[in-house]
Amino acid sequence: MRPVLSILSFSLYLTVFGQGTVAPDGTAFHSEVRVKNGSNQQVLINVVPKGSALPLQGSAFMLDPGREEVIAQYDDQGDFVSPVQKLVVSGRVTNLRGKQRTIGVLMMEKRQVDAHHRIWYYEVMSGGMRVGIGF
Repeated sequence: MRPVLSILSFSLYLTVFGQGTVAPDGTAFHSEVRVKNGSNQQVLINVVPKGSALPLQGSAFMLDPGREEVIAQYDDQGDFVSPVQKLVVSGRVTNLRGKQRTIGVLMMEKRQVDAHHRIWYYEVMSGGMRVGIGF
């Protein structure tokens, strides 16, 4: 019974005080989040922070085809935290009849700039992420 209690207390410690180890020199881990429009349409991008994870307000903006935009920047102590845990990013397009539909916006890659700087990329899917099954 004792080992289970120590595992539970360790997991509680990680939940309360965060995961990872703090860098020895006290530097922060800087994350930059960008979104690319890989479609051939103008897309309305909505960015909503999850809870109070980021000191950002929600934002919405139009993103032209082929463009890239920085949507968030934040610092973390200890280790990099994925923006999937901090943001909800969605996209909407309007067709010729004026009807809006949701288009896929996915986390696609991360690039390590240096030891304490990482860029995360979301991408608007070119086909709108429609999945069809044919027989």
